[in-house]
Amino acid sequence: MSAAVVVEAPGEHRIVPHTPRPPGPGEALVAVHAVGLCGSDLEVYRGNRPAGYVRYPLTPGHEWSGTVRAV
Repeated sequence: MSAAVVVEAPGEHRIVPHTPRPPGPGEALVAVHAVGLCGSDLEVYRGNRPAGYVRYPLTPGHEWSGTVRAV
């Protein structure tokens, strides 16, 4: 089991347990070792993105690296 940060609404976040599911067709399971948060993640957290751009809850961080565990 691992954990994920979930942004529930602007300014509201929590850490939740997360059990990855096996990958489906065309997918890969990646063990993430590091993730970077960028300016757009901060805007999402603060609620500064245009209406309709963000659907909460969400897990921030789209700049990451890791090891492929399964395909």
